[in-house]
Amino acid sequence: MHYFISYPELSSASQETDEPESYQPASFFSISPDSPSSFQPKDPGVHKPLSISQVLEKKLRWVTLGGQYDWTNKVYPNETPPAFPNDIAQMISGLFPEMEAQAAIVNLYSPGDTLSLHRDVSEEVDRGLAQCRRVWVLADGPPLGCSHAISFHPTHPKERRDAVNALIPESWRLTTPLPSVEEQRDLTGYIQQFLSPRELEITETDAVGIAANTTSGKWKAREVAEAFCHRAALAHQMVNCLHAIFFDAAIADAQKLDDYYAEHKKPVGPLHGVPVSLKDQLHVKGVETHMGYVGWIGTFEGKKGTGKEKVFESEMVRELRNLGAILYCKTSVPHTLMMGETANNIIGYTYNPKNRYLSSGGSSGGEGALIGLRGSALGLGTDVGGSIRIPSAFNGLYGLKPSSGRLPYEGMANSMDGQNTILSAVGPLGTSAGALKLIVKSILSQKPWLYDPLVAEIPWRDEQEQAVYDIVKSNGGEQLAFGVMRTDGIVQPQPPVCRAVEMVVQTVKRLGHKVIEWEPPSHETVLSLCSEVWKFDGGADVNEVFSKTGEPMEEGVTWLLGDGTSEQYTGSRIAAVNVAKRQFQKKYMDYWNTTATKTGTGRPVDAVIAPVAPFAAAKKNTYEYYDYTSGVLPVTTADKNIDVVDQGYIPKNQHDEKVYKNYDPEIFDGAHVSVQLVGRRYQEEKILAIIEVIGDALGKHISGENAVETKL
Repeated sequence: MHYFISYPELSSASQETDEPESYQPASFFSISPDSPSSFQPKDPGVHKPLSISQVLEKKLRWVTLGGQYDWTNKVYPNETPPAFPNDIAQMISGLFPEMEAQAAIVNLYSPGDTLSLHRDVSEEVDRGLAQCRRVWVLADGPPLGCSHAISFHPTHPKERRDAVNALIPESWRLTTPLPSVEEQRDLTGYIQQFLSPRELEITETDAVGIAANTTSGKWKAREVAEAFCHRAALAHQMVNCLHAIFFDAAIADAQKLDDYYAEHKKPVGPLHGVPVSLKDQLHVKGVETHMGYVGWIGTFEGKKGTGKEKVFESEMVRELRNLGAILYCKTSVPHTLMMGETANNIIGYTYNPKNRYLSSGGSSGGEGALIGLRGSALGLGTDVGGSIRIPSAFNGLYGLKPSSGRLPYEGMANSMDGQNTILSAVGPLGTSAGALKLIVKSILSQKPWLYDPLVAEIPWRDEQEQAVYDIVKSNGGEQLAFGVMRTDGIVQPQPPVCRAVEMVVQTVKRLGHKVIEWEPPSHETVLSLCSEVWKFDGGADVNEVFSKTGEPMEEGVTWLLGDGTSEQYTGSRIAAVNVAKRQFQKKYMDYWNTTATKTGTGRPVDAVIAPVAPFAAAKKNTYEYYDYTSGVLPVTTADKNIDVVDQGYIPKNQHDEKVYKNYDPEIFDGAHVSVQLVGRRYQEEKILAIIEVIGDALGKHISGENAVETKL
């Protein structure tokens, strides 16, 4: 800054009447344009004095706020940065509610100006070097003569957060701060103290048990709804997992279900009175969908005036209502949906309730965290590359990633809509395998292929499920066959994951079934194909949303999807990727078929046992696709005394090295560890039966005394 600028002091009258915090000076923006005051240059030989009116009319093009750097002498003085003036402090805290910003650069513009943004600016502060990685543009009115206006309203995210929290009844609000993560890393038992014995009984029953009680009239739907609304409210206050709350509507709907049962002596449907939480991609009447984007607040998928705002419902929502489900909340997601952990600029970070040092996963991380705290017994997420499987694994849940086109996606919000090379699938997360079966079978009873053109006409097939049970009950007469993929060949899983895989292998063998090593075509091909698919449009779709407000984009998103300036793929290049994908699918299919010669059953493997991720759960802020069906089941928890580090291990590549160095037995101790069972396309019934059988067997046969020690 080339001028001496002093902050005007508040009047003595103001100091007598205002709160002590307001005694701070205001910024020069508060000075009247008619003031005789002027700004004196630091070097009169170079710059002339400026009047206030000249400054406000932009003789001054930019100004630093708070920082130390002397732009005239190009040095850093020794003194601590001055405090922001009060009005600027309020603005900065609105922009960066989770930071303690000490320096900012403000560019001054008028309508018609060309933006000339300062980039890569750094300031030395008493907390170390802070680099300017984000640019925010604010306007106090609509820009004139500008076809593309950029404005950011810093109050929008806070208003949205406050609006959600305000919907929590006063009696359900936590009145004391949570213990620190050092004092209480696991909240799954901590939450129980805030609930009545009856609420605990209801909320710790799985969806199958709830349905048995509500469809028989033993439990009232309203009582169930109130219990889960209460627990969901507590969960949100603990781990930040909800985007939308509509408890009042849910309780009213539950009362209607009770009235119906009282009159007709039968339930509305198989999900009568079962609360179902929804990932914030599903549109619900009366509720906004923002999917983690600031630019979607107050809109329908980023657009205003569509006539769909808060009145449109997704096909899945319509079917759930027909089945008698109670819809009561929508859960948090990372903006773009393309991240393995959940954070956005509206509600912040969603923590893992089992271990708050770790991530809840993503992109269905809000679902994972909510169900992990039993604020829901059953929820719906989506998955294109792990977004159901990862949160299920990180939070100790059962999860199902169906093949795309098995369940209805019609009318759901999404990123990169129109990218059809790798389609996302909608599927359930729950506290039991039976819960997943209940909702999938119920939805298929609605014949979704009549309402979603991408759903295959495949009703629920009891014969697939029964075939698994018949083999299991044959007592050795027949066997299931499994492949085990201990590593993808790119990274070695961390010790807890290796142990969990081995526990499942030993359980399967103990039950008398076959296990062979799974050695498929290289997964690096899949990673390469996916990295191309995500960048078909050069990042244009997601960057267009960010440009609406100037909200900052997670760095991982920029790396994955591009910054919006990348070249878009041509039609022929997209076609080439599609051909490569199909060829790889055929290659993988052929390999799967060849396993019939190795299993001893006369059939190819029935499912593949594999890690969900190389870690039990990712640390905060660290972080394949064949369209196969995949089910996740919880296996164990990380144990620092068993899951030790092999100090002599030599990583195979930089990715492997990163995973190896990321592992800390102390930090991961107690975290959930899960595996996935991967089946072939459209084998949802079979996979659900298999994870149910193995899950039951793990519960009966696995204990700490026979745990397998593994090293990385």
